[in-house]
Amino acid sequence: MAKPAYKSGAAKNTARGIFILLAIMCFPFLALSDRAEVKAAAANDRNQSVDEISKELSNPVSSLYIFPFEYDFDGDVGPNYGKRNTLNIQPVIPVNLGKDWKVIIRTIIPLIQQNGVVGDTSQKGIGDIEQSFFFAPQGGSDQGPNKLIWGVGPIVNIPLGKDEFSSKKWAFGPAATIVVQRESWTFGGLAEQLWSTGGEGDRDINETSIQPFVAYHIKGGWTVSGNVELDYDWVDDKLSAPLEVGVGKVVKLGGVVPLSIGLSPRYYLKRTDNDPRWGV
Repeated sequence: MAKPAYKSGAAKNTARGIFILLAIMCFPFLALSDRAEVKAAAANDRNQSVDEISKELSNPVSSLYIFPFEYDFDGDVGPNYGKRNTLNIQPVIPVNLGKDWKVIIRTIIPLIQQNGVVGDTSQKGIGDIEQSFFFAPQGGSDQGPNKLIWGVGPIVNIPLGKDEFSSKKWAFGPAATIVVQRESWTFGGLAEQLWSTGGEGDRDINETSIQPFVAYHIKGGWTVSGNVELDYDWVDDKLSAPLEVGVGKVVKLGGVVPLSIGLSPRYYLKRTDNDPRWGV
């Protein structure tokens, strides 16, 4: 029996997505082929104080090499009050583009497991991968007591997720961030827009995300932060607005290797029918 045509197309899209993802993941290492630069960056991270690192972590376009693992638990998901566990693998790699510019390569790979979201069944697998590139000036700019930092670039939705967790749509758009840092405060915002450009999904993507955030830095590597992620779906005319308030601390393992740990409860001020009601 001949295979359905859509399966052949899915295989091609998956192969193309894997190739693009591998190219994205390999690019920073090719760009950082100068080992002296890599060693200098690592030495700089070791020499920074926990307070300096804590402040840098609040900046989406900092020059830190970061490899975060973010675990999210969502409760009371959708009309069936299900549960969802998500492990987001989020490498952040800055690449110098000369003395004036840099590009921050950010990847989000979600690993998802859920129960009771779709009837009484369970599902697990990888979700769609989000890839963004922020081009930013080196060091930002000083405005008196404030430090103004910004970055702009493209964002891509790569439809490599399992059927239950994938839009099955390629989507592209712009992303931008602006940050103001004072001695103990970081204020800023992150904005993204995605439009679908192709794929096998039967639903178009037209989504805007705006995330204002604030962080207060306390001596000893502590940070108290808050943000609201406003996600508007123009296709269904629906808004989602989870509020997060969290606390984090930077420590140095063996006095050398920086490690950031934190906890952030989340409550949905506005939600769609399929959103959770709370999370952490």
